[in-house]
Amino acid sequence: MDIDVHIERVKKGLSSKPWVVNVESPNIKRLSKGKSRAIVKARLRFFDGSFLDIHERVDTNRCFPEYLTYSYQYIDKSGEQVFRYDAPHHPEVDTFPHHKHVGPEDDERIVASQCPSHSEIFREINQYLTQVM
Repeated sequence: MDIDVHIERVKKGLSSKPWVVNVESPNIKRLSKGKSRAIVKARLRFFDGSFLDIHERVDTNRCFPEYLTYSYQYIDKSGEQVFRYDAPHHPEVDTFPHHKHVGPEDDERIVASQCPSHSEIFREINQYLTQVM
């Protein structure tokens, strides 16, 4: 897969969710090391004031997106972390380097997890918003 195809899919996916009010600071750029790597950074603001910060370094050299590093942090309307997926640290977790932080940062739990797709993250946020509304 060409990195430009991946970038266009990401742009379309980020802006197509009806409960996303604004995509702030979208910064998607190719890395100079070739045609297959990019950095994706964005903040998605939701209708209730919560937001999702996305940071990815992706490589499409193997014909599919491989996330070299990533962080997906969802913050509720009061500013508390709901969850954060990231890698690579916490070698004690069975799914190392992948894992998930759950709950407020000062009282979070680290749980085993795989690298989620954007669809899985949006589904999780939708479920959360449905519960708190």
